[in-house]
Amino acid sequence: MLKKKEICGFLLLSLILGFTFLATFSIFHSAEGRIYIYSRITDISPSLNGAIGASEWEDANVYENVGNDGKFDVFLMHDDNYFYIGIRVTDASKDDAGVNSQDRIALFFDEGDDGGFGSGSSDEVLTSGQEDYKSIEGDGTLQDGYWFGPDPIYWYVWTDATPDAISFEADIAYHTNRWEAEFKIPFVGDDGVSSDTSDLDIDVTDYINVLIRLRDYHPVDGFQGHYWYPEYEYTTATDVDIQADPSLWMTLAFDNEAPTISNVQISPSDPGSDDSVTVSADVTDDVSGILDVTLRYSINGGASWSNVLMISGSAYSGVIPQQAEGTVVQYKIVARDNAGFTKESAVSSYSVQEEAPPPAAPGIPGFPLEGIALAMIIAAAVLSFFRKREQMTSVSI
Repeated sequence: MLKKKEICGFLLLSLILGFTFLATFSIFHSAEGRIYIYSRITDISPSLNGAIGASEWEDANVYENVGNDGKFDVFLMHDDNYFYIGIRVTDASKDDAGVNSQDRIALFFDEGDDGGFGSGSSDEVLTSGQEDYKSIEGDGTLQDGYWFGPDPIYWYVWTDATPDAISFEADIAYHTNRWEAEFKIPFVGDDGVSSDTSDLDIDVTDYINVLIRLRDYHPVDGFQGHYWYPEYEYTTATDVDIQADPSLWMTLAFDNEAPTISNVQISPSDPGSDDSVTVSADVTDDVSGILDVTLRYSINGGASWSNVLMISGSAYSGVIPQQAEGTVVQYKIVARDNAGFTKESAVSSYSVQEEAPPPAAPGIPGFPLEGIALAMIIAAAVLSFFRKREQMTSVSI
């Protein structure tokens, strides 16, 4: 029969292994789950010329080397009225960028369904007459459309040849080994007031599912295949699958604000030279979530700073190591969210206190401690002398 200690040990081991399994499952589940991407608010309206300039796209949240074969760099930003998407995609076998160029960069949007022409937030179901499609070909031809169905790849599109059919702006140009395309797509709103089924019927409070595709042609060898972000292996069958299933797409949200940092505290509040100091704070972000939080501290008046990664728990916390007496330690917290926003707290400081001396032994008023100790030594010596003398007297008798 198992002893009580063995039973307790077995239960504890089972609990540890159970938590380990759950943690491992969670990690792999997250890795295989949906991709979330975030657009960042801007006050810059980029020039649409097929060249993604660093200054005009400096506010964008950028995803580099993503999708099939790491072909895509994707730039996402928005203002209150427009959604801007820059796409740089590797293509060394381009179809000639001239009339009838068949290379194409396309965007698919799952807008959802609120009974109007789109709902704003995605619902992972393609509803006829609602979901949105926009593309540009290598010769600059624009296509604007919507999901028609029920055929899994039936996206109805208009081209430039159709009067008043194109409700967005875009441009494209070929650079060495890559295409660069820039899109400017108006937000129509999510109340279903537009009767244009090809409008992007959302606003910046919504989230949508998004799919990006490169259709690749070679000028001699013809069609080379489709490349996707998120990554998806190309076959004729999988093309049907991914175009018809928004649950396989990315989820896009629009982030308008940096993280918030509050309730910054240190412990202990009056540290000495033997104390490490724990700095804690509440850090939150409602849309894209927190990417990382860093504690920065300086012991030389801000001339240089050391970084400590803060760990999340009930609050974010990081530790400043022990410092010498009299050191003035400055510290601040820097938080980044998944949309690329950065928030920095105000600089605070503390001084490392001198260590208090140990409490003195009690003394007699008017007599220093050293005098009392000396008197006790003398008294002990005198007592020892008289004892020895008394012993000698006893022996002589």
